[in-house]
Amino acid sequence: MEPLYAFPLGSAFFVVAGVAVLVAARRRSRAWKRFLGSSQVTQAQVLDLRVHHPRHDVDPIFVPVVRFPLLDGRMVEAETMSGSRPAPARRGDVVMVRFDPEDPSRVSLADGLATPAAGGCVLAGLGVGFVVLGLLLGLVSAFLLLVVTA
Repeated sequence: MEPLYAFPLGSAFFVVAGVAVLVAARRRSRAWKRFLGSSQVTQAQVLDLRVHHPRHDVDPIFVPVVRFPLLDGRMVEAETMSGSRPAPARRGDVVMVRFDPEDPSRVSLADGLATPAAGGCVLAGLGVGFVVLGLLLGLVSAFLLLVVTA
C-alpha cells in the first residue's frame, strides 16, 4: 500500500476510536448519574491511600480507603471507586463521601478529581480529541490526494 493511501485509514481509525471512547464516557456518565440519584452523603475518615499502577510506565494513582458510619451505627471500611494523582486526600483527613445504601462498599469521594465524573470528563475530552484528529487527517489526506492526482 502506498503511504499516501494510508492517510484515510488512519483518519478512519482515529474517528472510530474517538467515537468508541465517547460512547464509554457517556456510559460512565449515565452510571454516575444513577449513583448520584440513589447515593447518600456522609463524612468519612481517610484510613489509607492504596497505590494502583494502571501500567508499569504510568505514574501511580492514589485511591483512598475510607471509614464511615451508617445510620444504624455499623462502620463501613471501603476503598473508593476511583482515585487520582496527586492523592485526593491524606491519611487522617475527614472527607465527604457518597455511598450506595444498598451496598455501602460502593463509595466515592463526593467531589474533586477522584470522582468517577472527573474520569468521564477526561474520557470525553480524549474522545473529542481523537475524532478531531481523525477529521483533520481526513482533510489532509483528501487535499494530498487532490494535489497528487491533479
